[in-house]
Amino acid sequence: MALVRSSPRTRRQAGSRVSSRARRAVTSVLSPVLTAAIVLLGWELIIRIGKYQVFVLPRPGQVWTRARELLADGTLVTNAWTTLQEAGIGFAIAFVIALPLGYLLAHVPVLERLVAPIIAASQAVPIIALAPLLYLWLSNGMMPKIAASALVVVFPLLVTTITGIRGVPKEYHEVARVFGAYWWERVFLVEAPLAAPVLLGGIKLGFTLSLTGAVVGEFLGADQGLGFLLNYYQENLDTPALFATLLTLGVIGITLYSFVSLLERMVSTWQE
Repeated sequence: MALVRSSPRTRRQAGSRVSSRARRAVTSVLSPVLTAAIVLLGWELIIRIGKYQVFVLPRPGQVWTRARELLADGTLVTNAWTTLQEAGIGFAIAFVIALPLGYLLAHVPVLERLVAPIIAASQAVPIIALAPLLYLWLSNGMMPKIAASALVVVFPLLVTTITGIRGVPKEYHEVARVFGAYWWERVFLVEAPLAAPVLLGGIKLGFTLSLTGAVVGEFLGADQGLGFLLNYYQENLDTPALFATLLTLGVIGITLYSFVSLLERMVSTWQE
């Protein structure tokens, strides 16, 4: 039985691919660490040069100590979970509305021309101006925050859905029709896979915006949530706790963004 030997050139190419992946993996780990180190160093230098008081700008160590205290007593975890629930439900509502509506507008340009001015006008009004009305219409509880989160997310999801669906080449649609594909087969086997990178970009943005909407809703009336904590610590001049809450929001946002980015890379690899 003959043995198939790989040529030196093939081995070199395989080795270069492995080393390239290793370099990318090392870079992806070291880059955030290096960035964080630069930020912390700059933060400490600003405090030393400016000689700021704790209630104006606390040191990184003071923020870390306060964050550990808030984690130990469950304050950050409990309130972060509340904000995540509001943001998650708001995102889900926006997703359910934006995807079918975006699909419809992508295929019916006349309808898009009718609806687009209304959507654009609604986005010109900042969510902070609508939040009091949401509390008036939906009373207290989670609903105003969920509605604020959904309103912030629905527009980017709608736009990316329209862009993604319209970006599918017409040739693929024609081939699907020639083979007698049903409309649902065209949607799930042709349009959805090809539009996935654009849709995932909108989802990535939507995840982070959903947190923004929930926190804005909490600013105006809440007794729990990260937005409530930000208001509370600001009123009590507990700046280290304020920074710890902001840090928690940042960690949640980065985690959600990284999760969708990983999914995006997996889809791109599968398409290749």
